[in-house]
Amino acid sequence: MDLLRHRASHTGHSNDTADTDDSSAPTGGQQLNDEFVARDDVGVVDHSNPEDGYGFISTSEVTDDVFFHVSNVAGRFPTEDDLLQYDIRETDRGYEAVDIEHKKRAESVTDPFASTRTRWGGN
Repeated sequence: MDLLRHRASHTGHSNDTADTDDSSAPTGGQQLNDEFVARDDVGVVDHSNPEDGYGFISTSEVTDDVFFHVSNVAGRFPTEDDLLQYDIRETDRGYEAVDIEHKKRAESVTDPFASTRTRWGGN
């Protein structure tokens, strides 16, 4: 619910069509799917906006980037190129990461991909 209110504050409008006393009813026209698309997925932060409290994660689990909000992150706010572990849910606006945790990069001398190696000064 907080995420929906936060998004509405950035767009300047809400898609609410009726007043309701049911606090469990979704607002802003967004509904979460009861099923997870993926659990314990791992991806890299592609874009982060700490001022507005959101960002996007690049992953091979789904075709689109996965949205995240600061309220779903354990610990510090993720910055670009951080490695995260999370669950993915599908909403009517796309994919959303929940239960997000930072993950340490595992280095291996046999790993040919520079993108999985720790950067200088990084975690």
